[in-house]
Amino acid sequence: MSDDNFRFYTNFILRRMKDQARGRKYFPIFPDILFYLKFFLLYPTLLYMSFQYWGQGRERASNFRDTLTRDLEVEKTFYAETTLSSIMKKTKYIYYQFLNMIGLDPLKFAERDVKDTTLEDFIEGRTEYIEERNKDTTSLLSIFEPGRAVLTSDGTEHFGLTAYSKLPLRLLSKAFGILGNTPVPVFLRNPIYGAYGSAFGVKMEEAIEPDMRFYPSLNSFFRRAIRPDVRPIDMNPKAVVSPADGKVLHFGKCKNGLIEQVKGVDYSLKRFFGRWEETGFTMQKTSDAQFAEKLKVHSENELYQIVIYLAPGDYHRFHSPADFTITSRRHYPGDLFSVNPKLASFMRDLFVLNERATFFGEWAHGFMSYCAVGATNVGSIIFHYDPEMVTNINSGRILYGAHADKDFTLIDPRLPDGLPVEKGEMLGEFNLGSTIVLVFEAPKSFDFNVSSGDKVLLGQKIGEILSKK
Repeated sequence: MSDDNFRFYTNFILRRMKDQARGRKYFPIFPDILFYLKFFLLYPTLLYMSFQYWGQGRERASNFRDTLTRDLEVEKTFYAETTLSSIMKKTKYIYYQFLNMIGLDPLKFAERDVKDTTLEDFIEGRTEYIEERNKDTTSLLSIFEPGRAVLTSDGTEHFGLTAYSKLPLRLLSKAFGILGNTPVPVFLRNPIYGAYGSAFGVKMEEAIEPDMRFYPSLNSFFRRAIRPDVRPIDMNPKAVVSPADGKVLHFGKCKNGLIEQVKGVDYSLKRFFGRWEETGFTMQKTSDAQFAEKLKVHSENELYQIVIYLAPGDYHRFHSPADFTITSRRHYPGDLFSVNPKLASFMRDLFVLNERATFFGEWAHGFMSYCAVGATNVGSIIFHYDPEMVTNINSGRILYGAHADKDFTLIDPRLPDGLPVEKGEMLGEFNLGSTIVLVFEAPKSFDFNVSSGDKVLLGQKIGEILSKK
């Protein structure tokens, strides 16, 4: 018998003797009860629950993938040629050659059975779209895909950024979500929440329930409600108010169809929103500026944008910045990189790469979009008017540019124009903290009254339409 086997059996016997000792103390009639409970009840139950959780996750992932609409033309823009992608292509070629040598067809392992139902026909690439949709991105072969290009703000590769992009951030966020929803014993709530509050400047006196013992879990503490009187809403119809407590990263006009995630770091509006029927376009034939023009209801208006970062200590619920009619929602699967301002100033296309959910619609002066961007440990974005949407679903290789849509003009025949929400009305919640990106149309006389780096509060006026002189 090897040393490893000997140690295994020795440890097993010692654990059995400890169980018997406890059994004789508490169950003298049946001293082996703890042993039998562990091996014939506890362990099988844990194993069953693990397989059930894994199976349900696989089923959710498969169902989610079947709701996604792929747009290869947009998707290809995420895969720039990098050193890593070149290495992966060579590795994939060598592996395919090996499979062919031993008489196996590589494509057999890369396809899955998918029904072609209710798929959206885009302008170009229909055949490629169907073929790509049938690829199995959960197979082992998917590890040879080069992955999206993660570049610095000036478009260069960076070893640290590439290494960071390979971390299991989605798995970490899922684990944090499980931990965050785990009930905390009452006697531990004050010390745990108190330490967190001290570290991040949480103002419990603003909460509807200031007693920390009231919150059964970390996530319920993060998403605590605050008193309406501490966040008055500016009801001026010409004003746009802050949708949440946070820090202004950047604001201004969408020049040439570009958005600034921070000062000097731009990303494409058409890649951020993707393509839909009202703005059907091809990436090569439509410029960012042309796409931005198609979004506007009134051609004489301008498109404006503001990015607000919610820190971990901020109020974690987000609200409507104006009276706003929601016509559709679009959910984009993606990464869960940190949205800390330092990383936002260093990584190109951070908000385009990250998972996000966007409400589209109109306000009194035209187009409005409201985007909640996910981040590390913020895999859960909750929209109160859209309980069907579930974020951070591990559905195999992330399909950049893909999206799942919901039409709010069809949810109720009494609301044919969409779902109306009032200024200041609560729309949803984050876990921990993240980012809100507002893009909206307004007359040229609209003017922001905030500065980059300003701390803003829910309901505070961030800009208004000025009267013409």
